[in-house]
Amino acid sequence: IHTALISQIADQQEAPVWQEVSSAGQLPQRRHAHSAVVYSGRMYIFGGITDTSVYLNDLVEYNYGIFVHLQFASYVQNFFILFVLGNERWSRVKTAGHPPIARHSHSALVYQDSMYVFGGSTGDEIDNIIYEYIFGN
Repeated sequence: IHTALISQIADQQEAPVWQEVSSAGQLPQRRHAHSAVVYSGRMYIFGGITDTSVYLNDLVEYNYGIFVHLQFASYVQNFFILFVLGNERWSRVKTAGHPPIARHSHSALVYQDSMYVFGGSTGDEIDNIIYEYIFGN
């Protein structure tokens, strides 16, 4: 294929677009140094630290359009935060269990039906403990 033709085709394609997703309800706290994983069409954000140095251990779910009840716990209150696309609303969900203590700068990955969280800073120390969160049905 001629180089000029390739260039013309490339110029005609639309570039991917960034855009902000509007939402309502109680938004999760602003944070950085958190982890994010994708499982079954949903993005999960765990932990992190706020701009006022508050360590977090909540689990936030961004649902791409299908609501599925999940469970997780916070060290203060048992909940996680859910976002449902279409509804575009954040909400807290009551849960049970013992999550990792609040932390930032940790790693997370999904393997089969679990999310694993490793290490990070708890404010007092940097740990090397691995935690497992088993996704619900």
